[in-house]
Amino acid sequence: MQTVHRLTLEDALVLLQAAEAEAERIGVKETICIADDGAHPIALHRMTGARLTGVEI
Repeated sequence: MQTVHRLTLEDALVLLQAAEAEAERIGVKETICIADDGAHPIALHRMTGARLTGVEI
């Protein structure tokens, strides 16, 4: 039997914070999306100054 671990919103928020910190460290403004195993968004964050089209991409 296999156990499937799923991301929670709390997990996604931790990942968002880490991704934003890395984007700031390398000097880019990004749209960050954390998705589940079915490619459905759990959390989406567009950094101030990131392209507006980043959300659709």
